[in-house]
Amino acid sequence: MYLLYLAWFNLLFDFHFFLASKAGAGMGRLGTLINLPIMIIAAINLPSLAGGKKAWMLCMPMLVLLLVGVINVPTAENFTYAKDALKILLLFYTIVVASAALIKTPRQALPLVFIFLLRFGWFEMFAKGSGLVPWHPTLSNYDGYGGLMVGAAGACSWAALGATTKRDKMLLYLMAVLGVLGVVASAARGAFLALVVVGGIIWLRSPRKVVTALVMVAGVIVVFAGASLLFEENFFWEEMKSAFEEGNDEGTGKQRWSLWVAAFRVWQEHPVFGVGPSNVGAFAAGYFAWGEIEMFENPAMFYGFNLHNAYMQILSEYGAVGMIAFLWLHFDFFKRNRELREPEAIAAWDAGGGRRAFDLRYLSMSLEAMIIALMLANILYASLLESWLWMTFGLNRVLWSVTRGVSGPARAPASARATRGRPSGRPRTLR
Repeated sequence: MYLLYLAWFNLLFDFHFFLASKAGAGMGRLGTLINLPIMIIAAINLPSLAGGKKAWMLCMPMLVLLLVGVINVPTAENFTYAKDALKILLLFYTIVVASAALIKTPRQALPLVFIFLLRFGWFEMFAKGSGLVPWHPTLSNYDGYGGLMVGAAGACSWAALGATTKRDKMLLYLMAVLGVLGVVASAARGAFLALVVVGGIIWLRSPRKVVTALVMVAGVIVVFAGASLLFEENFFWEEMKSAFEEGNDEGTGKQRWSLWVAAFRVWQEHPVFGVGPSNVGAFAAGYFAWGEIEMFENPAMFYGFNLHNAYMQILSEYGAVGMIAFLWLHFDFFKRNRELREPEAIAAWDAGGGRRAFDLRYLSMSLEAMIIALMLANILYASLLESWLWMTFGLNRVLWSVTRGVSGPARAPASARATRGRPSGRPRTLR
């Protein structure tokens, strides 16, 4: 159990990257070794999960993606890229499976919840309002950091509403404010638009719309204050305005459109299973003629270039089968997340000790906000090899498991069963 907590910490805090930046690549590789025992435990348990009522633990959508990657590795244009990407996906998969298999009670799940939420503060601390985390390979990009901070603003806001102690509430609200400030500091247009959408969804879903509206006003003040303090004159607003003026005819908008056109044509060449993990650039570099794709006259430029759209990346690298699995993964998330707000699940969470830290209804909304933030951010910046998306799916499945049990819904206390069929007293909007 402690090894599992340590693996979650290492993945979500990206501590191996931090170690590598301070003590060299060797120390970074040493940091990843803590995940090895968990992978072995998951592998040992896989046969026992293969059938019956425990089969859901195999997380079939992720398993399908993994198998598609395995099929593609031998024929991938760049074997090393495919192999390395597949190892990362395998790591995420085994942690997700091991978590569902090992975490049995709400009390055991709470450390994962705190790790999931507190990692936002870890990255905000290193960014220091700059919009970047210098030692992180993805968060050292403004688009990458901005996308994660949208998730921080949404997830921490809901979690703060559900926290049962004043200390946790204040800390989570602080991280939510810093998340908003992080989006502004990044000046990432896609992230800012995602923040606006997530803020609107939070207001629509909130049972206390007046209070939430006041919080939104405070968020707007943070945006304006941050834009004034961090940038000269009207730079931030001019940058946001360019998102609507630029379109796909000029600048970065045209560059991204060219990337997506290229990725779609790559998919057309390999429509079923794609060209292999992290191989769309490697394949495109050898497939397109010089000058065939605008903004990428030299096709070698595709090598190592972020596709700036996770959905096009899945489609081109994992094919139609992979895209179906990716959409299935999201459907699985929202189905289980909704079930976390049912009376039986809430009763099981409270009885198992979860209520001492969080109200499950708000915690489920926190995960939902994170997924929506990532879904939107992934439209303009792909971060598929980061833990953010996969561990959100994993935590959602753990919370579902501990409130229902691997053999079916947990039996609620008599008081909860007695209310079935009558209004539960909880806000309808949280359903």
